Amino acid sequence: MTEIVTPAGSAVAPATGYCIGNNTAQTITFNGRIAYVQVWSRILAQDELNTAMLHPGRVTNGLLLFAPLLTGGEDWSGQAQNGTVTG
Repeated sequence: MTEIVTPAGSAVAPATGYCIGNNTAQTITFNGRIAYVQVWSRILAQDELNTAMLHPGRVTNGLLLFAPLLTGGEDWSGQAQNGTVTG
């Protein structure tokens, strides 16, 4: 794998929330299903990626958002980034 652009800076908190499977203007649709959304503040190691895939929510170091969309829009990471599932 070849890195094209080196990441710089830090993640910013959205001012009005986040949108999964569309954009904030709701003009681009996602034709599929999303079961688990997991966002971390760091790059995960390969074994952590495998754990996150097989056992969503278990990798908690740096976890910013864990939204099991099958059960609704609540954030189980403890960061209270709750949302509303539509569709």
